[in-house]
Amino acid sequence: MPHGTGIEFLHKDAFDVIPKFLRNKSAAFFVDPPYTAGGKSAGKRLYLHSTVDHQMLFDLLENAAGEVMLTYDDAEEVRNLAAAHGFFIKSIPMKTTHHTRMYELAITNRPFAAPSAGESPRLLERPPRYRIKRTPAQKRNGKK
Repeated sequence: MPHGTGIEFLHKDAFDVIPKFLRNKSAAFFVDPPYTAGGKSAGKRLYLHSTVDHQMLFDLLENAAGEVMLTYDDAEEVRNLAAAHGFFIKSIPMKTTHHTRMYELAITNRPFAAPSAGESPRLLERPPRYRIKRTPAQKRNGKK
């Protein structure tokens, strides 16, 4: 893919790919590892390949010339790793599949922008509600 023409998704080990792009200022890293740091188990239940060296991941990304964003479960171990590597942290509210309110962390290597005039700083706390339009013949389970 020619430089700067789009996004390329690679189905490879991140620890093999990230080092190749660390010095590239135009490379942006969005990393959403399985949530296994701090003793969390959701990642272990959900993913076949859930073992991640979180310390090594932060060590690598700390040296990125481009922009970095990671998302993680809110765990003290993750907050400590982010702080030790000079990252910025923002707590983001979310709901689980069981509608339990929890928080995830957005972690970046650049400061988060302040809300613009008139923009709510709580924008992410009130997600839009979506309605599913069903035809009259459809029942709740999607069957006719």
